[in-house]
Order: sequence, then C-alpha cells, then structure tokens
Amino acid sequence: MPQEKIKTPITVLLELTQKCKYSLPNYKFSDGPIYYGNTFHCEVEVANVFAVGFGHTKKEAKQSAASNALEELAEQGSHNDGPQEIDLTSKPTENFIGALNELCDKLKFIRPIFSHVSIVEPQCRIFTCECKVFSMITEGRFSTKKRAKQLAAKHMLDKIQNMSPGSITDLQKLTVKDYKAREEYCRLASALKVNLESGKTEDITQMFRKLMEEQHVSYDDFKEQFQKRDLAGLNYICARLGVKYDMTMLQENPPMACAQFGGGKFTLMALGTTEESATRNLIDEIYIILDVYIGMSDIHD
Repeated sequence: MPQEKIKTPITVLLELTQKCKYSLPNYKFSDGPIYYGNTFHCEVEVANVFAVGFGHTKKEAKQSAASNALEELAEQGSHNDGPQEIDLTSKPTENFIGALNELCDKLKFIRPIFSHVSIVEPQCRIFTCECKVFSMITEGRFSTKKRAKQLAAKHMLDKIQNMSPGSITDLQKLTVKDYKAREEYCRLASALKVNLESGKTEDITQMFRKLMEEQHVSYDDFKEQFQKRDLAGLNYICARLGVKYDMTMLQENPPMACAQFGGGKFTLMALGTTEESATRNLIDEIYIILDVYIGMSDIHD
C-alpha cells in the first residue's frame, strides 16, 4: 500500500482558505535581520492573521510562515467553521521558551532576557519580541505577543544549537566571569573616577556611599526597583539619591541610546535593533552599574 504523502504547511493553508472561502494567502519576501545570518524573511497575511517565517531559502521561509499562520489560526479557533479533515492541531504547540531555558541551564549559560515592542502597520498590528542571551539577539514577529515571544525563543534555540563547541566553551567561561562580576567590578572601582556636579573628582563607590548617607537610604530601599528594572524605577532611584540624568537617542542607524549623569561627567551607551530596544538595553546597563555600586556602598557601611 503506497504511503500517504504528507502535506506541506503551504498546501494545508491553501486548502483551508479554499474550503473556508478565505482570501488566498498573501506572501511577501524580504531579507532577514542581519543577526540571523544569510536568511530570508517571509510574511504571510491570511484570514486577519499575520505571520512571519525565516529560512535559509525562500521556500523554507515560506513554509515557516505558513506553518506559523496555521498555528495562529488554530489557536484563535479560526478553523472551526472549516473542514474537519484539515487538522491544524495535530502538531502540539511547542514551548520554545521552556526549551531555551532548559538548554541555557544545561550549558550553564545565563537565562534569556525578553523585551516586547509593538509595531503598528497598515491593516494589522505586529508584535516584535527580542530575545537576548549574552550579546546574542534574536527577534520574533507575530500578531500576538505570546507567539512573538515563542518565535524569538525558537530562533535563539536554533542559534545556540548550531554553535560550535568552541563558541559554547567561550560563553561558558563568560558565565563564570559573570558570577564573579560583582567582586571584580568592585575591585576595579578604585580606578574609576567620576564627577557628578560636586566639583570634585572622587571614587565612585565613595560617591554612592556619601549620597546614600545624605539621603538616609540603603540598598533595601530599592529592592522593588531592582527587581522590576524599568524606567520608572530608575527615575525613583535617581530622585531618592538626588542624581540628575538625561537620556537621549545618540543615533538612528544603528539605534544607540545614551544616558548622561551629572551634566555629562558620567556617560553610558547601548545599541539595539530598534529605538525601544536600545533604550531597554541602556536601562539594563544602568541597573547593572547601580546594582554593583549601591550594593557595595551598603556593604561597606
């Protein structure tokens, strides 16, 4: 008995649109983000659903986009009025986020950091989610935040799984350094000098210690802010310490955000794939600095 030919996602999606009398899928191609390497980017719009797929060939990207569209239609229940013989749920939705966390734990990598950006385009809303592990960044785009996050995790999972053993070892060494970063950062603090509106050049650890003494605050006063690590929390910390800062976009391509403290005496910068992600990365960098120096100032009291 001849084996039944397995239908591709493109074929299944086409059959579904014909059976349910939807407009035919509209596919568009473009180059993928530069950090995916030599990839193709395919977008498909069908039945009020927008999906994105990536691949090393246009055919692979188109199949990926069709597959993601089928999953989204199944999740939204859009196929309920269609023919029962087309099974959109035969393949269970994979938890790429959980798989990525497990892989990072197994390899002793730091866990991924996700950030969302909402992009409004004609006739549809696209959500973009960035996934960051060390300096590696991947992106997922979809019509729902949940699926965008899963796609970002999937791309990062693929990226890590395709890494060479040598690259994995290098990142594992970096992880060990990260565990010791607080101690090493503070050891180097005595060599880092800043001047925040005081007219004096002083050790940055001593400066934070002095500010905390003057404002009668401790590290525990900022626990909630360090847990959330958002802009509102940063403004709160700086206000409590009496530190003024300005945050601006330094350039548009590639997006670079810049924060100047004390009239430019102390400056931090961060890059991103969008203005929103550059700002998010900058806020993360500021929190790393504040976490180290506020924490050490509290310890030495």
